[in-house]
Amino acid sequence: MTSTTTFIAELFICGIMSLIWVALGLLTLLGIEWVNPAILQGWEVPLGAVGVALAYTMGVLVVETADQLLKGWNERIKNAHVAEGLPTVMHLMIAAGSPRLEAWFDYSRSRIRVCRSAALNFTLIALAGLVFVFTHPASVRPHGRLFCALTITLAGGSLSLLALAGWRWSTLSFYKMQQRGPELVKAGRKRRSPLEDS
Repeated sequence: MTSTTTFIAELFICGIMSLIWVALGLLTLLGIEWVNPAILQGWEVPLGAVGVALAYTMGVLVVETADQLLKGWNERIKNAHVAEGLPTVMHLMIAAGSPRLEAWFDYSRSRIRVCRSAALNFTLIALAGLVFVFTHPASVRPHGRLFCALTITLAGGSLSLLALAGWRWSTLSFYKMQQRGPELVKAGRKRRSPLEDS
């Protein structure tokens, strides 16, 4: 099973990414005139603690939201590649008794969570960046506004699509491996790992 440390690290990664679009949203609402790093001197430790707590909380929210948004697509992939009546992944890992197989499933779950959360975060970062550029035109040069918007759109869209493709590929691999359940259980007693046949 995925260790608590690994899962917490995933939440922090997703949460830190989400703080980018949160910051852009605040700057859009409040402007940038009030930003003065000098006034933060001496407050680094308490602000760091608040940042850590906020990153963790946002990580939980983003992971759950991304899961709900892609739930329908996930079910379609599962139904297309996993026959009805197959054992669950938990039962499969217990029956196979293979540490390598368990590690593979844990790593695959981790990739799925990180990729789907990254897809949501990149999309929100791009949207927040576009709103900021157009609501605060003074923050960029007039002739560079369109260039900024185009760059944000292309970069954000590309990263979102790459993360989504990574999620789909990881999810597909996960369910294809589950489909091989009976074969993996039989091969679990052999000296050679079934993962080497993949």
